[in-house]
Amino acid sequence: MFLMRGRHRWREACRIRAAVLSVARNVTSKTWLTGISELVEAIGDRSLAKLERFIQRYAGTIVPTGLAQANRTFSDPILRDTRGLDLWQSMVNQVHSRIPGYSDDLPPRTNVWGDPIVLGGGLGPDIVSPIYTLTGKPSPADQELLRLGVPVTMPQRQINGVKLTAHEYHLMQEIPELRDLVEDAKKECVRALTGQ
Repeated sequence: MFLMRGRHRWREACRIRAAVLSVARNVTSKTWLTGISELVEAIGDRSLAKLERFIQRYAGTIVPTGLAQANRTFSDPILRDTRGLDLWQSMVNQVHSRIPGYSDDLPPRTNVWGDPIVLGGGLGPDIVSPIYTLTGKPSPADQELLRLGVPVTMPQRQINGVKLTAHEYHLMQEIPELRDLVEDAKKECVRALTGQ
């Protein structure tokens, strides 16, 4: 009799353990818990870098999603550069990027050629869609550089070791001589592709 109770309790404990593990795996694999799991990981990290990135990334969530969606749909479809020199400036920029009227004050994020990244329409009605598409398609120069495996990167965000603000970085990309150099490089790539 005593042996039967012990086996029964052991089986019951195994079932409970299996149920708890199943629920834990199921809950932690859900995408809606991504923020919580990232926060736990950031807090557990010894350096502050992950925590700062987490705060910068989620600072804009204090702005209601409906307002941010209205901004993207009706007012400002351009992706904005929210990086700052410090955590506070990045947080403020992240919030401003989601508010109509304030987002225009931030410089646009650009691609490697210096062109602003414009968000296209969403899947379904734009005002309620959480998924946006990017407009445009790769140019022949982009395709050839990818085919050849040529690394094309963005300019560094510092000059002689001095970090640039988002506005300074945008101004650096807008230097006429630099823009002309980029346009010449694109034309040269297209000429090499077409053999002309």
